Amino acid sequence: MRKRVFWFIIPPSILLLVGLIVWFRPMAAQTRKADPAAAPETRKRAWPVQVAEVRRGPIRNFTRTTATLEPDRQVQVVSETEGLVLQVYVDEGDYVQEGQILASIDAEAKQLALERAVVRLKKAQKDLERKKAALATHIISQSEYDQAQYEADLAEAEKKAAEVELSRCTIRAPIAGIVTERWIEPGQRVQPRQSIFVLVDAEPLRARIYLPEKDIQGIRPNQVVDLALNAQEEVTFQGRIEKIHPVVDPQTGTVKITLIVLRPPPQVRPGSFVDVRVVTQRREAALLVPKRALIEEYGETYVFVVQDGRALRRKLQVGFADDQFVEALTGVEAGDRVVTAGQGSLRDGVSVEVVQ
Repeated sequence: MRKRVFWFIIPPSILLLVGLIVWFRPMAAQTRKADPAAAPETRKRAWPVQVAEVRRGPIRNFTRTTATLEPDRQVQVVSETEGLVLQVYVDEGDYVQEGQILASIDAEAKQLALERAVVRLKKAQKDLERKKAALATHIISQSEYDQAQYEADLAEAEKKAAEVELSRCTIRAPIAGIVTERWIEPGQRVQPRQSIFVLVDAEPLRARIYLPEKDIQGIRPNQVVDLALNAQEEVTFQGRIEKIHPVVDPQTGTVKITLIVLRPPPQVRPGSFVDVRVVTQRREAALLVPKRALIEEYGETYVFVVQDGRALRRKLQVGFADDQFVEALTGVEAGDRVVTAGQGSLRDGVSVEVVQ
């Protein structure tokens, strides 16, 4: 009887254990199949990269600096007389021609002074004519005639002085250019030597840069340079080297170079701050590697070269550099394919697949 009870209690436990094993084995198998890390074919997948071919071509070495654009001429216009400003004909930003009227000063007193001088001159000339006739008949002496001549000459000089003083009441532009400063208003009283306008001749604009002596060996007069507005880097234009100073500054070790701006765009003005890029050296058959292929670590430069489906790490010695390429002095050869995209996670010797 006890033996029968034992077989009625034990079989349900065994059946439950067997059922659990049967239930979880298919799930474990499915989990292993779904795990990509466990799949041998996934672990062997090649890393996708993009490549570019190393080739020979020209490259230029640049030096960069900054400068301020200066006008060809800048003139400060001052009042040459005293008086009340009647009219101002120009404003800041206006372009004026040489001799154009800028402003006028009350000239009434100067006009009266001129008229008095004219009257005195006529009287002195008539007196001189009478004295001349009297001298011919020996009525007067030579000294009396000389005195009359002196009076006539003095009256003539006074008339010319009055004409000059009257002309000073009309302010004219001494040069053609742009009015950059205006310091007077109608109704204002000005004094002699008072500044009233500033005119700038903005054609052409010039810039002066200072380069180390070692950087000017390959620079020549009339060489074209690249310019860009510091405040608007997209505004680019060009200049030309007009003059290379023959002396090195002993205090700074630099040489002054004068540039002339060629066809500046409308955004460029006198006083604009510009970035200057000057070609100092050229190589016509350099080994060119795209900059986007470079990896820099601990002060050294590397690239990955694709050979036989693997990425091989190569150390580069770099020469000249421009915006897109560097010159490879060692590390690669013409025709090598260097990785330009996807190299950030590469390791030396891993399998790669070149994709477009």
